[in-house]
Amino acid sequence: MLTKKTSLCLVAVSVALALAACSKKEDKKTPSQVLARVNGAEITLLQLNSLVGNVPQGQAGPAVQQQALDQLVNQELLVQKAAELKLDRDPTVLQAVEMARRDILARAASEKLLAGAKSPSQADVADFYNKNPALFGQRRIYDVVAFIVPTADLNDSVRKALDNVKTPDEARNALVAAKVRFDARPSRVPAEKFPLALLPKIADMKQGDIIVVPEGANTTLMQLVKSEPAPVELDKVQEQIKGYLAGSQLQDSAKNKLEELKKAAKIEYVKRFASEPAAVAAPAADKPADAAPAAKGNVDQDALKSGVKGL
Repeated sequence: MLTKKTSLCLVAVSVALALAACSKKEDKKTPSQVLARVNGAEITLLQLNSLVGNVPQGQAGPAVQQQALDQLVNQELLVQKAAELKLDRDPTVLQAVEMARRDILARAASEKLLAGAKSPSQADVADFYNKNPALFGQRRIYDVVAFIVPTADLNDSVRKALDNVKTPDEARNALVAAKVRFDARPSRVPAEKFPLALLPKIADMKQGDIIVVPEGANTTLMQLVKSEPAPVELDKVQEQIKGYLAGSQLQDSAKNKLEELKKAAKIEYVKRFASEPAAVAAPAADKPADAAPAAKGNVDQDALKSGVKGL
């Protein structure tokens, strides 16, 4: 029986087999193109260039090229062994090859449809900078304590007890008195580490305020201890902003193109598993100034009292 690890290896092997089969249709390779032979099977310069194509210019020196060539030799050995074992006929491998083929074609189509996207202008960069003062011009570094508690224990009486707390010690005492298990984690968080959409409200928090962030079985109570100014000038972050805007524009364009394809196609679901799909984490565009979420999950919209502030 194939293990998951073995299956993943076989995907690479089988894709290589498929590529090798396609190469038979090509013209006979000239001697200058051939870099190695493994039991008579040729490894070419084209294959090597494809493997090292993503290496930054200037770093693909002889040592890197030799490492890549050795990798191709090892791959060819496995490809030949896979053919000997008739793994190229295994249903699991064939399905994996088909999924890999579909993924490659879908990505190629996406790149083709999104080719020629405009780069954000300097005006766009300046506008983003000015519209997000909490991230740049009025950037701050926040000292917080995150209390991780079981969601089931966070009832109305516990919430009420947290309404008027102003310090982490008071929050601890309130949780202990309510017999709520918790794990306290102090941390120092720069503004860019918070979700961009929440940052303006985080910037408005007063000392002692708490954000309530449900995360399934657990809930995070993040209390602000203090914050200090740490502004960033436009010239220091304009490249990060440009990258973020370019990624955002690319995502929006991809979404619009896909909607156009859906409208032009006839799509019929023979079976549906749910009326609405579950949320799936999508690759995010590079965030400005290395921004990344500091808290996961949905913020509790009901916790809007003086001590516990849901954002």
